[in-house]
Amino acid sequence: MKEERDRLVGQYGQSYLRDNGWAASLFNDRAPTFSDLEKLAELDHLRVHYKWASHEVHADASGWRLNQIDDGDYTFMSTGYTHDGISGPGTMALSSLLTTTLSLIFCRENIYPLDVLSAQTIAGLVGEAESAFDRGAKSIDKLRKEN
Repeated sequence: MKEERDRLVGQYGQSYLRDNGWAASLFNDRAPTFSDLEKLAELDHLRVHYKWASHEVHADASGWRLNQIDDGDYTFMSTGYTHDGISGPGTMALSSLLTTTLSLIFCRENIYPLDVLSAQTIAGLVGEAESAFDRGAKSIDKLRKEN
């Protein structure tokens, strides 16, 4: 692995060793931040959604506030693993994956019928997964109301 890393550093420069260094050639050989890459891809408007979804993973005051579960007259604080609230971040992750995949499929000069079929199939699978997230969220809400 070290030999392969050294070969890639020789090919792409020292920036390759840093986070996002694979994209340094797009930024005058400076390893870009994730924010830089978002701006370049014109997806920086989605940053607020990414931050919102990250509150559930990274401990901070917003995550603490978002982990409150109202159940009738009681409010609970979720302190461990939960499926509650996964639908939103899960759907956003699927949307990002679909956007990236479609961009890679259609960035080539020649687009073939199989490319279009593949894109439609992937979009359909993402739609099914989003529906599953929605059903799961509704199931959790139903269980909560029953208890």
